[in-house]
Amino acid sequence: MKRRMHTPRRGLTLVELMIALAITLVIGAALAAVLTTISRVTEHDRDTRTASLRSHAVQIRLQAYSDSGLCVLQTSGSGDFVVWLEDADSGASVNPSEVRVFTVEEDGRLLCEWFEPPEALTPEELEVADAPVPAATDFFTLMKAKRAARQTQQAVIADGLTAATLSHDTATPMDATRVRYAFQQTFPSGTSSDSLIALAFQQHTTPEF
Repeated sequence: MKRRMHTPRRGLTLVELMIALAITLVIGAALAAVLTTISRVTEHDRDTRTASLRSHAVQIRLQAYSDSGLCVLQTSGSGDFVVWLEDADSGASVNPSEVRVFTVEEDGRLLCEWFEPPEALTPEELEVADAPVPAATDFFTLMKAKRAARQTQQAVIADGLTAATLSHDTATPMDATRVRYAFQQTFPSGTSSDSLIALAFQQHTTPEF
């Protein structure tokens, strides 16, 4: 009987192991790059959708003021502005309770602030606190003074703003029947989105100081 000869199985050489390892690393790096790209695209799409929703929300909220408002009383270079919301006493003059002050805070929030006196004020004190203001009034300073006296309320219109401007095509903001509000939003991913909305004052009226 003949004995069968068994050829011993040859193992992988060091060179073959290194080649296999290199191929594995290349495939792993390629897969990681693909996953990173997919993640970035997904994140960008999410930020784009969020920016669109935020922009629409800002437009709706600001239009609620411009549609019923009379005019823009004052603006600043940082996107802050003041709206004369109504002429409650029909006197063609501006009272603190008739204005809404919009400011972009350092934390990116767009705030609307208005004068709301405490119930403890007597009728005489309320008449003084809400007296018509002169033409040279700085409404931003006026609202800060009312806030210091604990006589204001605030509402958040939007958040995540990193820049904003309000522009018009007239000599003064009071004369503008339409204004443009441009703002930029920045997201945690580092991407940013620019938005531009138009606000029309359909009941445009200028005060008589």
